[in-house]
Amino acid sequence: NYRTPNPNLPDVESSEDEIEVIEKVHHHMPVVIGMSINKAISSRWSFETGIRYTYLRSDLISDSKLNHSERIQRIHYVGVPIKFDYRIFSYKGLSLYGHGGGALDIPVKGRQSVLEYSQQHAHTPNTIVNINAPLQWSVEGGIGLQYHMTPSFSVYAEPSLHYYFNTKSEIQTIRQNKPIEFTIPIGLRLTW
Repeated sequence: NYRTPNPNLPDVESSEDEIEVIEKVHHHMPVVIGMSINKAISSRWSFETGIRYTYLRSDLISDSKLNHSERIQRIHYVGVPIKFDYRIFSYKGLSLYGHGGGALDIPVKGRQSVLEYSQQHAHTPNTIVNINAPLQWSVEGGIGLQYHMTPSFSVYAEPSLHYYFNTKSEIQTIRQNKPIEFTIPIGLRLTW
């Protein structure tokens, strides 16, 4: 909530003539799909990289007695994670490991769909606005459980904590409002 000068009373400077604006933001759960490759460095250490796609959606609503605005924001990223894994133990194809690293997510497309209502106009046509989302850096760490179906092919689950650095951008995303994220990625891994 915040107060803003009433645009219908431009010469009045009293706070009593300001209008209250209520903003609500709903961030949907991020969707992340990726593919990774893993290269063994030693019997315990390995290096992992890959490519991932991330989709972020946010619904932003602004309400006052004069105006109502609804924005649906969609941002698409392509990211490159880099991690190091340390195998803690292995037994019959099953292994437990710790991992840590970072990632860079590069925005490839960002748009806001805007719909506005006001006292003067019943509503404005739905408009599409392109937005320039910033690069998103992050670090992560956690543990992983992996089962080797063959010596080079495995299935894994990695409970992880991620921290997304503040981009200092006015564009609101879940990564800015909630920079610490817990995830449990599940996937297939190729190791050589």
